[in-house]
Amino acid sequence: MERPCDGTAEGSRLARDRLIAAERVLWEAAAEFGSARRALPAGPAVQSATPLTTASGKPVTLAGLFGARRILVAYHLRFDEGWTRPCPDSARWADGLDSLVPHLESEAAVAVFSPASPGALAAEAERRGWRRAALVSTQPGRLTEELGLRHELGLRAAISLFRWTDDGTLRRNVFAADVPGGPWSLLDLLLPGRQADRDDLDGLGEPRGPDRVEPARDERRWEAALPEQTGPAVAAVDETDTDRGEVLRDADWATTPPG
Repeated sequence: MERPCDGTAEGSRLARDRLIAAERVLWEAAAEFGSARRALPAGPAVQSATPLTTASGKPVTLAGLFGARRILVAYHLRFDEGWTRPCPDSARWADGLDSLVPHLESEAAVAVFSPASPGALAAEAERRGWRRAALVSTQPGRLTEELGLRHELGLRAAISLFRWTDDGTLRRNVFAADVPGGPWSLLDLLLPGRQADRDDLDGLGEPRGPDRVEPARDERRWEAALPEQTGPAVAAVDETDTDRGEVLRDADWATTPPG
């Protein structure tokens, strides 16, 4: 076991060195993971006419969710028909995805899928404040089952990347959702040109050259950047409800992917 920092200048320096080394390993592993994920070829074909229903109750097909885009990113929320609430871990993932839609929509349409009823989805969206991602029930079809996301113990959370190929075929890849970076990892999946952002982190926070200037550490500037609250405070979401019918977490998807 590594010794904790003893509070001395030398101890602090050693602790910082260990942190930098660990960060470097983490970034290298994340880059390798992202590269391998982007290198996957388009997966099996899927029926573009698969029937779905929006949270507002409007019938729609899978193809109808793309708009003018060639890519659809869908998060499969662990929220089944008959459940009182979705899995808290999965719902928090959807929270993050909903906030990222403005950063993703230039490259892809974004949706949250669930086998729950449209009305249940709409109620959960209102409760959690989801406003940006399309909310879609996989009813009346069997998309959840066709993608291998239902098994004998419940549902698996996952990310589907649907893509129109040049020959007009709709294909999909299914990825684990419980990965480092959570929803933010989608930026790397869709926008691989962010190498410049990684280059800026060369040295992991240390200056790279004479023209790199560390900004002043004036924490008051962050306070000034915070938006003013103009409406009533949003009530905290109570996620202690365990009446969901099962207890699997997102991590189960990563260890037991469907065949």
